[in-house]
Amino acid sequence: MANYYCIMAGVPELQLSDTHPGYSIQKLREELQTEMGGRDENLLRVLFLGHDCRNLVRLLRNNEAELEPNGNYSREELLDLMEKAAEIDLGQTAYPEFLIQFVRDFAQNAERKEWYAEDEVLLLYYQHCIQHCPDSLMRRWYQMNLDVTNLMTAMIARKQGWKVGDFVKGEGEVQDMIRTNDQHDFSLSNLYDFVPEVMKIVDEDDPVRKERMLDAFKWAWLDEQTFADVFSIEAVFAYLCKLEIQERWSHLDVEQGKETFEQLRDAWYRFYGYSNAERAMEQHYNNSRYHILNLHRFFSTLGTPANTVEVRAFNSSLHAGVVRGYVLLVLSMNASALTQKNIRAVKNPIMIDGNEKFAMRTWLNRMGWTGEMFKNPHKLFIKRLQGDAAWRFGRSGDLYRPAGQGYYNYQRREEVPFH
Repeated sequence: MANYYCIMAGVPELQLSDTHPGYSIQKLREELQTEMGGRDENLLRVLFLGHDCRNLVRLLRNNEAELEPNGNYSREELLDLMEKAAEIDLGQTAYPEFLIQFVRDFAQNAERKEWYAEDEVLLLYYQHCIQHCPDSLMRRWYQMNLDVTNLMTAMIARKQGWKVGDFVKGEGEVQDMIRTNDQHDFSLSNLYDFVPEVMKIVDEDDPVRKERMLDAFKWAWLDEQTFADVFSIEAVFAYLCKLEIQERWSHLDVEQGKETFEQLRDAWYRFYGYSNAERAMEQHYNNSRYHILNLHRFFSTLGTPANTVEVRAFNSSLHAGVVRGYVLLVLSMNASALTQKNIRAVKNPIMIDGNEKFAMRTWLNRMGWTGEMFKNPHKLFIKRLQGDAAWRFGRSGDLYRPAGQGYYNYQRREEVPFH
């Protein structure tokens, strides 16, 4: 492996607290291209493969989606991978095998409530790096990231009273101990130095500070691993990892957050015909408030105890059970918005086909409405809808189908042809 004296001596020193880095991943890649080749170049492709994973998920959902700029593959190459994944010979392709398998599995798993594409492809990426990367520091980096992610997830799950084993990803010593040990630290503190620090991070209530603490921990780990060798390919890798952390925070600074908020506010009022958002905010009875989602309530009460988002979707009622159902629905939608990684802005096809009850029931179930406490709220929200709550295509199997779609009639035990 080569040493990169000139490049590493010329790059600026990085600080995690810098929200506007003066150096970019793209610029460093361009400088490295003139001096790097062979094994070292392939090593850094492993790092940028993480961007390809995220880009692939975006394209699987929307082939016109905006992509991250630092991946190895272009949009055209990823679309080609998606198109040909089913017929590619895994042993005869330049694409990583785990990406091909992920594309093959995506269609059948995308609708499963417990399956998150970003989490699944990240696990496959970590496993690929741990098993196939020839550099020991890089293998340790990805192993550490996987272990820390599993440990934090397990601790959070235990706090919430959830079954810890359901949230642990992959196989290994750390995963086995988390799944089988009931101790506060899963008996990992004596084996891994990072466990006590990770536990402190999990106990932090402020989500922004928690994220800062996690990145500071990873930053310090990289410093420790490359302290005595600042010109090697491993030092270059560590520097790029730090740039990734820094660039991510540069998109989350206070000024940009304020700008994004103002853009959201202006878009809200502009949709309802107001060119001056600040003046519209001052109107108590602004016409944008008379909709199911009332963000005018939020914008017009900033800085006051009454600063809330209003959902105007329910009939008035004095019945305690009905009011409870309304509250549960709003809380569930809010919790779903906070925890879901993505949504699809399309109308439910089951609703379009006419089986409103089944569409509503399955939607409520996806938000966690299972068990005795949700029995009556379930009935409240489906009782006036059309369709069959238990059967997607009705009990006979021939209802609520798109025009032209054949089906199997279970009562007659025969295929019914296309209409």
